[in-house]
Amino acid sequence: MSTDKEMFHFVEFSFSIPARGKTNHELREYAQEELAKDYWDIIKDMIRSPEYAQIGEEIHEVELIDYFFMEEE
Repeated sequence: MSTDKEMFHFVEFSFSIPARGKTNHELREYAQEELAKDYWDIIKDMIRSPEYAQIGEEIHEVELIDYFFMEEE
């Protein structure tokens, strides 16, 4: 299905980080540290596997300036 009208949506990526800890707080903290340390490898994996990207919420016309203000038409 092809259309001439440009669409604007969020694209949601899903990924998981193995974590360890004794509480939920420790699990989140560990995962955040791993994300900060290994973010480039995680991003490369997401790029290699585009099937893990889902089309999300539509971006309404009044919000376009918030996300695309530096881009030319």
